[in-house]
Amino acid sequence: MSLQPSDPASEAFERLRLEVALLRRAVEGLAAERDQPAPDYSPTLAALKKSLADVQAALANLGERPALVLGPEHLGPLFHQAAGRLLAKPIAELERDRTLLAQATDAIREAQAAEAARVASWRRRLRLVGGGAVLGAFLWVLLAGPVARSLPAGWRVPERLAAATLALPGAAAGQRMLQVHDPGRWEKVELVQRLGADELKELRGCAEARDRSSKPVTCTLKLKRR
Repeated sequence: MSLQPSDPASEAFERLRLEVALLRRAVEGLAAERDQPAPDYSPTLAALKKSLADVQAALANLGERPALVLGPEHLGPLFHQAAGRLLAKPIAELERDRTLLAQATDAIREAQAAEAARVASWRRRLRLVGGGAVLGAFLWVLLAGPVARSLPAGWRVPERLAAATLALPGAAAGQRMLQVHDPGRWEKVELVQRLGADELKELRGCAEARDRSSKPVTCTLKLKRR
């Protein structure tokens, strides 16, 4: 005795087969009573029987499938397993992408840290260079004068330093310093510069005559229109 539940579809086809068999027998009996030859329904019934057999075989195969035999409590784990197999590849790809993203993020952080260290080192060197330059300039201001004056006078180091500081030739640098430090004397120099060569010669002669005499000397200086 089979413990599997009966298939309603199989039972329905079995009842239909029995009814067709009974119908065939009834038709044959009526034909015999009338003494008439019974029609030959064999081909039709054979085709119908074959169709019923095919349907029963299809139903039997369908009933043997696990999805139709198992209940919901069995199908749930199967669905989970199928979903796991289906999603295994996308999940692996997502994990790989997540790993690559984490590596890229770490690389960016390391690059940022290295750049920050480089900038800090550059700023530190810049402060050291700036401090050294300021200290050097301060020492130059303090020591340039004494060192220059200690050198031989023929080298004219102080004058050259003054001209180099003003970025002017020696004579122009002297005039500039005289204008700033002794404006009155500069006016006298400027007045003499306005005289011509002959006028300067006469003025020099008068000055020499004054130096030789103990009395006031009268000089006549003719100025030409320039």
